[in-house]
Amino acid sequence: MVRSGRCALVSADAAIEEFVRVLGYRKCGLSPEEIIPLVSPQHDVRVITQDIADNLFLSIALEGGCTVIVSGDHHLLDLRRAISRSGLCLQRLLCALCSQIKG
Repeated sequence: MVRSGRCALVSADAAIEEFVRVLGYRKCGLSPEEIIPLVSPQHDVRVITQDIADNLFLSIALEGGCTVIVSGDHHLLDLRRAISRSGLCLQRLLCALCSQIKG
């Protein structure tokens, strides 16, 4: 229906915050300690050139101290090869790439 133009997808920060809150419900099985709050990325990660919007998820991962990114996006999945070749964990690779950009 979205593709046909008959409806549009919309969201708001409050909806995302609610999603995070709901993850804490008993049925989801996550404790408040397991749910990292929303982060405001401070690093401008520019690694993916084919779809620059994907870099937001790398910035979020760096800021959140993530060791993995769960995604079906092929640009992010392709990053697995770079991580594997580098021998670095995700955090170290992202830090190294940010240093190269700034540096």
